[in-house]
Amino acid sequence: DVLQNGFLLVRPVDYASLLRNSKVINNPSFKTADVVSNGVVGQLCGLKIIVSTNVDADEAMIVMGQRAATWKGVVGLQSAVIVDQGVSIKVRAWEMGHIQITDPLALYTITGVDVSA
Repeated sequence: DVLQNGFLLVRPVDYASLLRNSKVINNPSFKTADVVSNGVVGQLCGLKIIVSTNVDADEAMIVMGQRAATWKGVVGLQSAVIVDQGVSIKVRAWEMGHIQITDPLALYTITGVDVSA
C-alpha cells in the first residue's frame, strides 16, 4: 500500500516551495523530520518526502516502496580506509549500480508542479 510504504520525490526548489506554502505546513498530515534518515526529510499525507535532483523540472513522483523497482549492483561493495595520523581515520564505502523498474504501475508522475511557470 502506497500510504504505508510510499515516497514523494521532489526537487530541492519544489521542497522549498512546499515549506513556504502555509496550506501545506498547517496541514495536520505534514511533518518535518527531526533527523534526516535515508534521505527522508518529512512526511505529507502518509508519503515520506525525499528531495532528489533526479526528478525532472515541473514534475514530482510518487513511488511505492518495495514494489516499484529493485537495485541491480554493477560493482560490488568496496571500501577504503584513509588514515590521517594523529587526526582521524575515515572509512569510505561505496557500491555502483542502477535501479530496474519491476512494476511500472507502482510509479506515478505528477506534472505541472512548478508554481513559478
